Amino acid sequence: MTNQQVHIREHLVPFLYQEFDGVERVFSGRKVKVVRITNKSSLGKWLTAMLEHTNKEIKVSNYNIYLSIDDREHRLARFGTFYINYRSSTKALELTDDHNDILNELLEDMFRISIYYFVSSYQIFYKKRGGVLEGIREYMSAYNLHEHFSEQSIRMLYYRAKESPKLRRIQTQVANRVTNYY
Repeated sequence: MTNQQVHIREHLVPFLYQEFDGVERVFSGRKVKVVRITNKSSLGKWLTAMLEHTNKEIKVSNYNIYLSIDDREHRLARFGTFYINYRSSTKALELTDDHNDILNELLEDMFRISIYYFVSSYQIFYKKRGGVLEGIREYMSAYNLHEHFSEQSIRMLYYRAKESPKLRRIQTQVANRVTNYY
């Protein structure tokens, strides 16, 4: 098995950018955030286990997620990857394709669970009919998702989550591709 640099699915980058705490900078019109993940956190423990599985020699105390959003006119580009600090240098985190897919599925689960709670809270707070659609529009605007999803696809995700236990996504096997992802 060969290792590849870890990449985060493009539609998850704005979500993670806003929801993770980190250091933000702007370079040439590009917003960049570096997020530190300690190996004591649940995500850090998972990354450490996967790193040890692929390369037993590397030991790290933290990981950095590099998130970049370039939304200048005609240049919408989003990029996310993981780095490790190893032997006084920064190196791209490399995992197997399977582990990269699993990591993205975990991040996708966080994203989809947040959709349900955001839209539900929005509907309760505003106590309006049609609050679901308005909540979906707010969510899509907040995370700049119009490039990747339609309102209808987010609505389907919301109602699917509403009809089942909320943490079911992390409990049972789910589709390994993003449903209705452009």
